[in-house]
Amino acid sequence: MSRFALPLFAFLGLAQCRAPVSTASHEPVVQAPAAPSSLPPTPDAGLAVSGADGREATRTDGGSVVADFGQDPTISLAVPKFAHAFVHVPLGRTTPAPIVVAAHGNYDRPEWQCGEWGHLFGTRAFVLCPRGVARSDSPSKDDVRFTYDNASRFSAEVDAAVLALRERFGALVDPGPMAYVGFSLGALFGVTYALRESSPVARMVLIEGGHSSWSADLAKRFARKGGKRVLFACGQSACTGDAKRAGALLAAANVAVFVAPSTGEGHTYGGLVAAQVAQRLDWLLEGDARFAK
Repeated sequence: MSRFALPLFAFLGLAQCRAPVSTASHEPVVQAPAAPSSLPPTPDAGLAVSGADGREATRTDGGSVVADFGQDPTISLAVPKFAHAFVHVPLGRTTPAPIVVAAHGNYDRPEWQCGEWGHLFGTRAFVLCPRGVARSDSPSKDDVRFTYDNASRFSAEVDAAVLALRERFGALVDPGPMAYVGFSLGALFGVTYALRESSPVARMVLIEGGHSSWSADLAKRFARKGGKRVLFACGQSACTGDAKRAGALLAAANVAVFVAPSTGEGHTYGGLVAAQVAQRLDWLLEGDARFAK
């Protein structure tokens, strides 16, 4: 198969990015993050992390997470100077796990991202979902939606969340390169984050966004920094051309690219779009043994 497989997608600008299209079998279930007061202090050893159902995952030997969460391996993570992030913990993992940052769109929620991608990555990684800032026009106080102010503040929030995760879980977090999944606004700002000289991102999934952000020079910069693979995924045909052009630039810079279409799904990361990402996940992670099942 060629390094640059076609076709795919579209970006609806920065208008409201809705939750996955309502296809019952794929729509993420919103799980309210635990209240900050329920989080245990950060110890030096014997780490016990309370899950959403009150059960625990216990670090017993400095290098493992023993599953006792039932089916809800998620926590709320305090992030200094920013809102709490939401985290999928790779329960049962016996070696240090890499980080996957999963960033939502505008008028979205981090719980939805961690629900979708945490289920997909399972024990392969910590999935870290930065919250951003609340929208004043959220549907209700019980259904608060979030956005990210700007690319600079977003990058600062991701940096702070990654540091908080490493401090929280210590040696259980692999210190190497990270993967990144971004939807819409999260994809757009994710490209900016990944291109910083200090960014550890090597593999990206850009869903319904970020495909118009590339130039030949930026593609070369990503490759020079250690960028390995980019998967574009989309539910709209309008951005197929942009994804092809971005993919060609990245492929010319020796970055492996795949463009996966789900025409007709709309501006979503659920449904067939999520299925396309799941189908290509092994391709995305190929060559990095830390993500082994």
